[in-house]
Amino acid sequence: MFNFNKEKLCKIQELLAEKVVRKLPDNFSLSKIAGFDISYDKKSNSAIAAAIIWDIENDTIIEKEFLYFQARFPYISGFLAFREMPSYYKLLKRLKVKPDLVLVDGHGILHPRKLGLAAHLGVIIKIPTIGVAKSRFIGKADFIPDEPGEYTLIRYENEILGALLKPNRGKNIYVSIGNLIDLENAIKFVYSMIKSDKRLPEPLILADNLSRKKLEKGLV
Repeated sequence: MFNFNKEKLCKIQELLAEKVVRKLPDNFSLSKIAGFDISYDKKSNSAIAAAIIWDIENDTIIEKEFLYFQARFPYISGFLAFREMPSYYKLLKRLKVKPDLVLVDGHGILHPRKLGLAAHLGVIIKIPTIGVAKSRFIGKADFIPDEPGEYTLIRYENEILGALLKPNRGKNIYVSIGNLIDLENAIKFVYSMIKSDKRLPEPLILADNLSRKKLEKGLV
């Protein structure tokens, strides 16, 4: 059983949250996007983390990596980064191509201590990072968007921490800053990567497909 000090982990999150930069670097240009995702074996703590580098101009995967690991940290709401971030960091180090932007299946600053998985990773890797999540964690949306591309802001404790975006198909998704990006551009970039018949941006779909395929092949 993993022993952890919740108070200490909260303090780590609070300190790292102060390092989040909510704007794009001055020399930013978007061409190569990384997508990260993890698939878990339901019968054990085994998992496959996957990363792909997607060329947005040519709509092609130019690099992909995967990593087998044993989840040592339990799933605890609000502390997902301590379970998943180390594997993502290792994958990024393996990639030969440095991405301009990283998309993570999880929340960014839309988090009680403003440091969800995407923000935690973004601060560590110092690359523009966006959190894209499929379910609500905290906050309240101004309204419920119902037209593709429409979005509304999400507020928590009187602060705007994310957006609820209507994709081209399926349920709304949650977009938030990870690091080195502003919310307006985060929303714009995410929606630009969602194909006409999809719910999620293409890099996350491709990373999810890779992790699932490797899991199905019995690598865990």
